[in-house]
Order: sequence, then C-alpha cells, then structure tokens
Amino acid sequence: MILRFLTIHILCNFIFLISTFCQTTDENENNPGDSIPAVTQYEKYNKILGGDSVRYCNGYICKGWVKDFYKSQNLKHRGFYVDGRLESVYKNYYDNGQLEREFAIKNYKKSTMNIYYPNGNKLSEIEYLFTEPIFWTDYYPNKQIEYTEKFDDSGEYILYRKFFYKTGQPQSSLVLIDKRNDIFEKIEYYPDGKVKEKGQMLFNKSLGDYQKTGKWIYYKENGEPLPEEQYYKNKIIDKADE
Repeated sequence: MILRFLTIHILCNFIFLISTFCQTTDENENNPGDSIPAVTQYEKYNKILGGDSVRYCNGYICKGWVKDFYKSQNLKHRGFYVDGRLESVYKNYYDNGQLEREFAIKNYKKSTMNIYYPNGNKLSEIEYLFTEPIFWTDYYPNKQIEYTEKFDDSGEYILYRKFFYKTGQPQSSLVLIDKRNDIFEKIEYYPDGKVKEKGQMLFNKSLGDYQKTGKWIYYKENGEPLPEEQYYKNKIIDKADE
C-alpha cells in the first residue's frame, strides 16, 4: 500500500512539473518550443499582421512570454503569445547578439516594425494600418535611404514614393499633387542628381496603374533639354520637333 501511494505521489509530481514547464515565462532557461523557427520566420505567428499559424511549446499551445535561444545560448526571440500567436510585442536577435527586428503595437489599429542588419544598422522601418503598411523606408548597408513611401492615415492613397542611389542622390520620386484628380508628379534623376525626365502621372484606379499624362520634359546628362512630349493615358499625342 505504501509503495502504491509513493508511486502515485511521484507520478502526480511529475505531471505537475511537466505542466509547470509548459507555462513559458521569462525565467525559463531552456528553449520552450518543439521546433524553433529561423530568425526571420516568426511573422507567420504574428496575428496583427495576418499571420495564421499557431505555435506549440512542448506539445502545448504557447501562452505568455516565450524565449528562444541559439545553440550558443544567445537569445534568439522573445515574444508574448496568446493562444499560440503573437498579439502584442516581440523581438528577434541575430546569433551575435544584435537585434534583428522589433514589433510593437501603437494603438488598436497601428503597429510598427523595425528591422536591422547583423551589424546593427537599420534595414527597414515600417508602420502598419491593421495589416497594410502605410509608411515604409528601406536603407542601404551604408545607412543611406534606398526607398521610402507613405500613404495617408486612411491607407487609401499614396502621398509619395521615392528611390535613392547608394550615394544618397535621388533616383526617382512620385509625389501626389492633386488628390481629387489622382495626379502625381514623377521625376527621374541621373546618378549625379540632375533631372533626367519630369512630368505628371495619372493613377488609373480601374487598372491599378500610373499612366503618363500631360507634358513631359526630358534632359541629357549634361542638362541640355530634349524634345518635350504630350501624353494621354500613357500614349503620346504630340511630340515637339527636334
């Protein structure tokens, strides 16, 4: 009878310990997951941005704070899970200890994501309206801006979209100048910053495309003007004589 009692007691304690371990907290020193994702693969658990995967920790749906570690024991990921999905904040790290990305909630409809190169330089900064990005900037490894775009706060129309050369000189820009008529100014640049071509673009909502419209001006690399062209929905309707 005593042996039976001790056996049941030990078994119950074992089950209790297993259950306690599955409630992942900041204090856990071991990897909580059955399989640890690659450092760039946690987005599939991000419910806020549309991720629909559910993560399990030791056979149970992950809940609360979860930490993952590299084989080197360096921290790889720390995030807060609700029913197996990331719903508020998380950070990922490279094996060298540098932050790889950080996600955070601003309010009930907006969130932010910052992504970094392994050396710590910023790679991207993004602001989301629900699941859609309304502001996005990418950087070259030398810290120069490579690309940036911004939508209005409703996410319905773009305000600007700009590309840059690695030197920091502008490469192209698309800027809203007439919201009512969906007209944008488009400028292309040579690598030295001189204007290559300039004109207006009409956003065709039915096609989801930007089309040349009105007068377009062109320049040679030395700044000498080239013949102008008149457009209507991407078709030349008049071209100045050379």
